[in-house]
Amino acid sequence: MQTDLLEKDRVLGVRKKLKICVVGLGNECFGDDGIGSALVRALELENAEKVIAGIKGLQTAFDVLDCDVVVFIDASFTLNKDYELRELEPKEGYDPHSSSPAEILAFMKSMGFKGKAYVLEIRGERACFPCTLSDEVIRRAKESVKELEKLGIRIKGVGEVAAECKQI
Repeated sequence: MQTDLLEKDRVLGVRKKLKICVVGLGNECFGDDGIGSALVRALELENAEKVIAGIKGLQTAFDVLDCDVVVFIDASFTLNKDYELRELEPKEGYDPHSSSPAEILAFMKSMGFKGKAYVLEIRGERACFPCTLSDEVIRRAKESVKELEKLGIRIKGVGEVAAECKQI
């Protein structure tokens, strides 16, 4: 799945550096659901931009429309393994109140997005309010970082993985 971080421009025939965005999704006040946002905040990336989307849903599309490659990081409560990186396909028919990465991608494509999109799903243990991230999901998240390197994303380090639940 290794991607080339330089892409040949179809018009000029020259190579340009791709703009890569790593997007953290999830509600940080809802236990393991917030692992995407918490992990992206903790990452030190050398050649990619970090976007903490949290629960912005479809609004996330506006933050990453100008990216060539988008990698969503999100919790999954149905995954049968610890984590999985896969190329993302758009899911038509999006819901503005609870948008999955596939629905956000469909919305992006409706606005002209031509890049590639991936999702790194990390299996969560619990979704509760208010509660912290489980030790298991933190361990999985730290292990899953190596999957980003398969896409050519260079990681300088991973800080503390912790949710920032700001209750009113």
